[in-house]
Amino acid sequence: MSPLARLFSQHRITVSRVFGIAFVVALLATGSVWQGTLVGRAMFLVGIVLAAIGMVGRIWCLTYSSGYKSSELVTQGPYSVCRNPLYFFSFIGLIGIGLATETITLTLFLIAFFVLVYPAVIAGEEEFLRGKFGQVYVDYCNRTPRFFPRRDLFVEPESYIVQPRTLRRSLGGVIWFIGLPVVIQILVSLRAAGVLGSAALLR
Repeated sequence: MSPLARLFSQHRITVSRVFGIAFVVALLATGSVWQGTLVGRAMFLVGIVLAAIGMVGRIWCLTYSSGYKSSELVTQGPYSVCRNPLYFFSFIGLIGIGLATETITLTLFLIAFFVLVYPAVIAGEEEFLRGKFGQVYVDYCNRTPRFFPRRDLFVEPESYIVQPRTLRRSLGGVIWFIGLPVVIQILVSLRAAGVLGSAALLR
């Protein structure tokens, strides 16, 4: 793993928080040329749907992985169709948040962030799992795609033991997938009312 990849892998939360602050600043300083148009409304609606899919998908993944991720190799449910479903749904949710801004520019900004940071994070986690679980993990990698799900591989148990306390603590990182679009809409309304003043308009 390259030094940059290792840096992103080890400091994912810090990098994400810094990026989140930069994204909010960009929201405060910009607006959309499509605001109030049919195109803008369609982008916002699609964005909300994708953000909701991302949120629900992450909750599904966390139900299986919370409390188990570092101690057991989770291979059922969402983890049966791809090795990184949590990040797959995060990607879907980020695209949704981008579209909720009613701009292609900020959507591409979020996609670029994901492409820059998360392959390194995934590589770091795979390195850890390969070292911990050895050939069992290698076999899992051989039959399960890394990122994009394969529906025909889906395996779901009849029952599954969930660790509620660990799951509850993990859910804090999920709420913002719906919270951010709400914040975006509030900022749009405030700007339309003249409270925030003028802004650079983006496509």
